[in-house]
Amino acid sequence: MSTDPSVPPAISPAAAAAAGAVAPSGGAAASLEITPDDALTFSVRGTGSKCVMTLRNPDEEGHVAFKVKTTQPRRYLVRPNQGLIPPRKSEEVTILLVDKDRAALLRDFDQIGPPALEGCKDKFLVQCCHAPLKFVSDHASKSGREAGEALTAMWGASGAGGRTVSNKKLQVRHVAGEGGTSATPSVGVAADRVKVEIGSAPVASPENISAMSSDQMLTEVTQLRKKYDELVAFSVNLTAERDILNNTLEQTKRDLNREQAARMSDERSGDSSARRYISKGAKSGSNTSKKFGMLHLGIAAVLFFFVGRMMGPRSQECVLPPVQTNTVETVETVTEEL
Repeated sequence: MSTDPSVPPAISPAAAAAAGAVAPSGGAAASLEITPDDALTFSVRGTGSKCVMTLRNPDEEGHVAFKVKTTQPRRYLVRPNQGLIPPRKSEEVTILLVDKDRAALLRDFDQIGPPALEGCKDKFLVQCCHAPLKFVSDHASKSGREAGEALTAMWGASGAGGRTVSNKKLQVRHVAGEGGTSATPSVGVAADRVKVEIGSAPVASPENISAMSSDQMLTEVTQLRKKYDELVAFSVNLTAERDILNNTLEQTKRDLNREQAARMSDERSGDSSARRYISKGAKSGSNTSKKFGMLHLGIAAVLFFFVGRMMGPRSQECVLPPVQTNTVETVETVTEEL
């Protein structure tokens, strides 16, 4: 947290509202002086993808907890997005426009013109409330991650633990010029500039430092600070791209798992339907074969019956009685005698 170089006298609620202080939502509430107080401006061309918002606690005694929200969390990176501000101190909140969205806005501007950047509906919400003394003392003894988790838990409680929460809404403006509240290069530009400047910058040896005047040392420190800010912006943009890619990968995995589960379910249902169809066909085929077997047997029996009836008389006509030769000879002898 950066301290405010000047400590102005206590301001009235009207003056705080005129200076961009957070409006309380009711009762005795905390207030913050926000700069800028109406809109955050981001430039989509060149080096204007960062905006710095200053939050100042005008209270003389109590700490104020703040939280920054946005309607487009994937488009903007807020560092820090929550924290504690001591009395009469300030906190700078850096808001970065992700380079992917900045490039898309610039492409739309080059194709359509100024109407592509008009009517932006992105918004930011700054919330604040008084922090109790016990929470402040516990927060001071915790590390960065633990302190952040404690703040998240406090804001997650209903009504910030029963305390009155103040709200301030800020609009977002996208411009094509260098009109950003603050400027930072895009990922590719920052990387190139950092490589060139680091490679070309002379290394300050102890002899050179001792020979420098105060103005030269101030210039050197300013340049180092600028390079550090560019490296920080570059790393934050890379982190944003990584988070977006991770979210896209997780969503793709979930879609693939759902598709595989649906396909396996369809295959199982198709196999069961085929089995039922085959078993049903086998049963119907066996019943049909049984029916046809009995019918054929009956027809064969009837045919054999009629064939037997028709062949019976003909076989009797074909059989001749045996010839008795002795009787014929006796009859001939009797005839001769007469």
